[in-house]
Amino acid sequence: MNLFQQLLTRYRLMRWRKKLKADRGFNLRVRNPSQFLQNLDAQGVKYVVLRWYDELPQVLDRRVADDVDLLVEHGSLARIAAAVPFFNLGKKADKVKFDLYSDSGRNGLSYRRMPYYPPIRARHLLDTRVADPRGWYRIAPHAYIPALVYHLTYHKRQSSGLRLSPESSDASRLKAKKDYPALLQAEARKEGVALPPLSSLLEAHQWLQSQAWSMPFDLIKRWPDQDVWLDELYRYEAAQIDSIANTAALDDDLVVLVTRQESRDPECESYILEALAQHAGSVEHIELAEQQTQRLLWWARGGNWLASKHYTLSAPALLIKCRLPEGAAALKETIRKQLSQRHGKQNWLHGTDDLNETRYYLTLLDSQAYPLPAPHGRP
Repeated sequence: MNLFQQLLTRYRLMRWRKKLKADRGFNLRVRNPSQFLQNLDAQGVKYVVLRWYDELPQVLDRRVADDVDLLVEHGSLARIAAAVPFFNLGKKADKVKFDLYSDSGRNGLSYRRMPYYPPIRARHLLDTRVADPRGWYRIAPHAYIPALVYHLTYHKRQSSGLRLSPESSDASRLKAKKDYPALLQAEARKEGVALPPLSSLLEAHQWLQSQAWSMPFDLIKRWPDQDVWLDELYRYEAAQIDSIANTAALDDDLVVLVTRQESRDPECESYILEALAQHAGSVEHIELAEQQTQRLLWWARGGNWLASKHYTLSAPALLIKCRLPEGAAALKETIRKQLSQRHGKQNWLHGTDDLNETRYYLTLLDSQAYPLPAPHGRP
């Protein structure tokens, strides 16, 4: 990058700063969109176009007016700024809008201040991306339809054209921008995926569950813009978890905590266990087996298993069960703060916030109700 390009990149980042800091979604309008995608590759930005690949050439040529959604890797903002073509002046009508989301959901590249996909799954989409011969990177075929159904089920929700449940009336649908159910089936046929007819959000969620791609239970209540669908989904999933026999009879004050790899230092682990023992009625800890670790990575929100200092994987390490009559969240924050003061800021451990989440974590350990994806879909 020459001096002029460096200065232009800095200028663009300065102009973007206010919008990125507001963290209300980030987009770029680009006069030469095909060149922009080529430049992203030249700058070493790992990205994927998220959907509607056969329509994309017409969007890039401005024959069809639509936005392009991109998932990009964490920490690539400067390279994205450098990838915007030099001559980018002009009216909005002469440009194509790109909505950008990062695998971390940080630094302003978020979906309403949340990661667009669970970060471990977003990283998987980037790591397994494939080059489309028409000039961009796309999601690999094995993950494309699950990622698309995820988008319709949890982002679009009732605006997807799907009813709430098979028993719901058509009044539970909201007006959709496109005929998404028909488009989804057409995409599935192109990808060779045997997708059953999906007339409702609940059916879509159940299909995603069978594909190991439904929303993690501990993310549902935290998802932005809570609505009737998310309320129904939470109750449905809580009932499913409650029906599993091995988690039915639990103490109301039982909490599950999971440490991360950065807590593996004996001094850190000892401090965590001793701090809990001072407040908890009982403390039991177990080393996680490989399958248990993989299920927690894929299925538990866990804050963000990639949120280490250098944004690399920090897998769950030790599972702790304890009874904390009150103040569990405050104690968890105190432990994090003390460890960060001694050893540098990290997340250190995660914990359940209520009994339903405790049941969920224990179900992930011992049940096949939440399967792992096929080998090519592993995180």
